[in-house]
Amino acid sequence: MRSIRVGRRGGTKFFTLLELLIVIAIIALLASLLLPVLKNARRSAHTITCANNFQQLGKAILMYADDNGEFLPPYRNSTWGTPGYKDLISADSKGLLEDYLKLNTSYIALATSSTRSKLTCPAITTFLPSSYNYSHGYNYYSFYDGQWSYKSVKLAEFITPSKNCLLADANDFMIRPDSMAGYPIDYYRHATGMNILWGDFHVAWENQGNIPKTDCNNSFWLAKY
Repeated sequence: MRSIRVGRRGGTKFFTLLELLIVIAIIALLASLLLPVLKNARRSAHTITCANNFQQLGKAILMYADDNGEFLPPYRNSTWGTPGYKDLISADSKGLLEDYLKLNTSYIALATSSTRSKLTCPAITTFLPSSYNYSHGYNYYSFYDGQWSYKSVKLAEFITPSKNCLLADANDFMIRPDSMAGYPIDYYRHATGMNILWGDFHVAWENQGNIPKTDCNNSFWLAKY
């Protein structure tokens, strides 16, 4: 058996090629066991960071409501393009929560892979070919009164707030059931589910199988249901 001489104090020790191969095999085995663990740990860290971002958004929405007669911020405050126009989740300005979030960039939009907001979900690594890529989407039915009056829902109008979605992981600025064109939730951003900011302002991960995808007539989508 071929051997390799390794010097040491007090004598010379010989390691055979077989012994070195065994050591290399053990290192490879340990690496194969540790990599999935590290990957899961990174995934969990992304989910926790994302949830903390939702908490900040929830606090900003709640402060807005406190300053505006308990109304949630509307999806927009006027017709697009008019002076003073702002929307809830903005790509072109800091939006209606600007005074509460105090961020220097459009807090939701991702312009490029090198321009990220502090509140961008860290799990987002793939960018859509659109002008902006969004991290969170607001529930169309919670921030729109159905009358195009630029008013939203009042906190006291929520019947089951702990079951009503306000914001969720999304690839666009708004979310609606899959049966309606466009604006889906990002169901699989965090393993088999997504983070959600609920109507009582708690944040929790939800399995995608529990989300009503085709019907909006339920407490998940409707604040007054």
